[in-house]
Amino acid sequence: LNMELGFKSTLLDGAMTFNATLFRTEITDLQVSIFDGGTAFLVDNAAEMTAQGLEFDVKWAATESLTVTAAGAFLDNEFTSFTDSACWKRDPDTSPEAALCGTSVDGLPIQDASGEPNIFSPEFSMNLRLDHEMPIGNSLLLRSSVDAFYSDEHFTAADLDPIYAMQESY
Repeated sequence: LNMELGFKSTLLDGAMTFNATLFRTEITDLQVSIFDGGTAFLVDNAAEMTAQGLEFDVKWAATESLTVTAAGAFLDNEFTSFTDSACWKRDPDTSPEAALCGTSVDGLPIQDASGEPNIFSPEFSMNLRLDHEMPIGNSLLLRSSVDAFYSDEHFTAADLDPIYAMQESY
């Protein structure tokens, strides 16, 4: 199920464009690939996931030679139901976090990831870009740009290991 509501506006005779989209996506029978901590990747059924949020972008022609572009996203992307997610492998004697993992029927470490965020899903991310053009003589054009990007923290592996699979904000 995917629902999307968009908005687009052009202001100041084309000098500024604004786009925004609200979205909600619900997925059932989602499959994820999880490294088993040894030598293989396991394909697991994550049951249900919901992704919802807001994306926006603005493009502004500040002058004839300078364009400013900004974009961002607010994202809530989590496993709605994932009661038997693979868990990281660590020694419970040396790593207290290992106590968060249970054991499946076949002896593999599992966890209930219901309500946890999906991988590569920062809650907030944005970028800002400045583009500048300047003529040099009659036949050359100098183009330069500067980019800045920000991302909230997010997991990078589906086992949701809080130590080795967490990318800090940058």
